[in-house]
Amino acid sequence: MIRAENKSIAPQLNMISENTTLQGNLNSDQDIRIAGNVKGDIVSKGKVIIANSAKITGNITAFEVDLAGSFKGNIKTASRMVLRSNGRVEGDIQTKAIVIEEGGIFNGALKMGALETVSLQAKGTSHEQTVASGA
Repeated sequence: MIRAENKSIAPQLNMISENTTLQGNLNSDQDIRIAGNVKGDIVSKGKVIIANSAKITGNITAFEVDLAGSFKGNIKTASRMVLRSNGRVEGDIQTKAIVIEEGGIFNGALKMGALETVSLQAKGTSHEQTVASGA
């Protein structure tokens, strides 16, 4: 019998629940689910899920974004952006692929295309993330 060495193989999810407000930047290597309010930038190597109760003002840089709430700012994704039917984006989106469900509201510019690498700076750390670039 082979035993794993104290390593978590299950995906991890960071959550900001309804009736919770975060002011400041949020940096994570894992997925993030937001149902509350955030005023600040969000950086994730994983997926950022924005629930329909969420209100966010800031910028998002992530591998993937799934948005059903209200968002003001710019979004950069390496993979894809999904704007749900009850979601609203006021700002620019830069992504490889996008899905906008009927009823979703998007007011801003959209850039799609080839991938490039950009540096993601968290306080005291450095990450690299691939994001879409309009080439």
